[in-house]
Amino acid sequence: MRYGLLAALAVCGCDVGGGPAQDDALDPMSRGEIVFVEQRGHPDFRIATLSLDTGDIETLFALPSGAFAYAVDVHPETGAVLLAYTEPDPDGPGFDRSVLVELDDEGPRYITGLDAAGTWALHPCWSADGESIWYVAQGQQWSSETLPHTLVRVRRDDNQIDVEIPWATEPAVSPTGDYMAWVEVEPESYRRKVVMGTADGDPIRTLVDQDDVYDLGTPTFSSDGGGVFVLVLESPITMRSADLSAAPEATGHGTHLLPGDWYGIAVDDTERIAISETSTIHHDATVSAAQPLLIAATREGITTVDLRTGTAEPLLLNRAIRSVAWRPGHDD
Repeated sequence: MRYGLLAALAVCGCDVGGGPAQDDALDPMSRGEIVFVEQRGHPDFRIATLSLDTGDIETLFALPSGAFAYAVDVHPETGAVLLAYTEPDPDGPGFDRSVLVELDDEGPRYITGLDAAGTWALHPCWSADGESIWYVAQGQQWSSETLPHTLVRVRRDDNQIDVEIPWATEPAVSPTGDYMAWVEVEPESYRRKVVMGTADGDPIRTLVDQDDVYDLGTPTFSSDGGGVFVLVLESPITMRSADLSAAPEATGHGTHLLPGDWYGIAVDDTERIAISETSTIHHDATVSAAQPLLIAATREGITTVDLRTGTAEPLLLNRAIRSVAWRPGHDD
């Protein structure tokens, strides 16, 4: 088994040095920061940042009491933070409103929401141009067909959905805007496969299928869009109860607990290149454009994988981290 991404980068056509050109406000000397969702109680969530330059942690947004945060995404050029969470029902127990908001220095700004009880907006991600948002609508009230999850795209200018992909989840958008990837679930067997498609969600081909591996998930594009990183479990393993309960606060709607290893696949190929053997439960992942680094939210906290060597190292331990997104550093 080959580790490290030097060979994989050649296969994927990826640039080790970084991703798409950034605007002039970015600091080329900064390693950037990690925006993450942390659960500190039940439920007590915050959105925070971890500087890769200084190690400092700062709270970006503390959710209202009783709210439950799901995931964050960061636009690769503007640095805008997208957050999905549910607000508590003011009239009684349970959650009644799942919302998507954009976070900036003035706090959260509402984008869109799902008002039906028992329906959640999960796995949000920006379109490459920032004009639309992809997210997974999950729950019993989403459609007349009672689909468990549907990947949708909503336009920001008029808040209208213009694309729906049934039985799709865990979307990822290429920073170049050429492609996107998602996990497609077979309705009868619930078997999963990672599909690559156009920027408008039209399927192109399958990157990896559960017919070939035991389990898979969490597609994440390389910083230049030339390849896709996929979490793969090659064969079944027996998880200890301690492993499954290590970070119970980080589980919830939309979570697919997968103790796998990272592989790289070129957007024009299907060969899986082994990157790193982590064999731990992952919740989310992101890639730094400032350095060849994959950053994952795992059952231990936050783990980094050096894409040149395949070395996995803990960065933030003993934290219930549900989601991570890399954000470039800006000049003050």
